[in-house]
Amino acid sequence: MKVLRSMVIVIVLLLAAAFMSSAGTLDAAEHQLVKLEGKLNINTATVEQLVLLPGIGEKTAEKIVEHRNKNGAFKENSDILNVKGIGEKKLGIINNYLSTKGENTLKQIGQ
Repeated sequence: MKVLRSMVIVIVLLLAAAFMSSAGTLDAAEHQLVKLEGKLNINTATVEQLVLLPGIGEKTAEKIVEHRNKNGAFKENSDILNVKGIGEKKLGIINNYLSTKGENTLKQIGQ
């Protein structure tokens, strides 16, 4: 009985730790529930704007901005593949929201 009770306590603590470490962030499943409209100019977008994109976290957003600052403007959306952490699959998910010209109009809508 004591062993079972100890196991339950350990499981509860592990679940609490997992919940606390992910609080305030969107995981991939939650990101899919967020609806977006508009476009994001990857040549002018800030880190805060880039993290609106599905599957793009703060570290990847920072890498996008660093790459742009070091190598100059992206000429086409697919140039973002040169950023570590962005592959074909991720580009396929975010490509419809990207542009290399114009204003940043990407925003979350209804949830």
